Amino acid sequence: MDKDTKSRKVYTKRNSISFVVASLFSFGIFFVLPMIIKMAKRDNWESSLPPITTNLFPVGLVNILFVLWLGAWIYSKKIVYDENIPYSRVFNVNNFAIIFIIEVNLFFATALMNVLSVWGILSIFILTLMMIYVTFSSKNKSLQSLLFGYTFVNNKMDSFFKKLVENCIKFGGVIVLIYLLCKIFSSSKGEIKTDFMGITIATVSVIVMNIIVVIGEAYLLFPYLLYGYYKEKYSEEYRLYEGKTQLEWYGEKYFDKHIKGTSLEES
Repeated sequence: MDKDTKSRKVYTKRNSISFVVASLFSFGIFFVLPMIIKMAKRDNWESSLPPITTNLFPVGLVNILFVLWLGAWIYSKKIVYDENIPYSRVFNVNNFAIIFIIEVNLFFATALMNVLSVWGILSIFILTLMMIYVTFSSKNKSLQSLLFGYTFVNNKMDSFFKKLVENCIKFGGVIVLIYLLCKIFSSSKGEIKTDFMGITIATVSVIVMNIIVVIGEAYLLFPYLLYGYYKEKYSEEYRLYEGKTQLEWYGEKYFDKHIKGTSLEES
């Protein structure tokens, strides 16, 4: 894990151009989706979807999410030193991925609310939450078994959620198709018939995207975040274990600012 992150320059090189560009892109993308919602609420906006009546994605919420992400980014910059640069950047990438997926889900929930109804949107969110629980529970048990040799037996709740999520993934497409057909053909004559294929693709795309992000978080980012957390929490223990000096471990800038001349400096 250490070799993997340290072999990638985007994680280890300070102020790399690619990371700066990615950060600037991150700043801008927070406000793109709510602007589209704002434009779609105008009377002259042409769309096959019914007019937006409920906005689940106001600019105020975007500002809150942005401030949270920015605060976490500033915090990570303050505590960064040479040895934990890779995990600091994985931490920021993870935070951006979480907030971005929240924004995308709220965007589609707002756009499709009048087509799928409140119950349809809630069903997608509940399925996503159950999938998060099952995936991270499974990964957590796998890591504990690997690290500590624990043996786990699934309880009734774990087994129920796991089976439910597996069946939803298997038959989710069919369920969505049937629901959309019922919703469209049962609508009153005065309502606008929306583009069936477009709505189906959009809905399935959101579900698939949620599945990909949850699996990616659990199996690609979570192990690195956990390792980085313990490496930060027990920094000196890791340093002594790897046989490095404080200057080698923390870097000259961090060492001079936080360690040199204090009780933390080795004699």
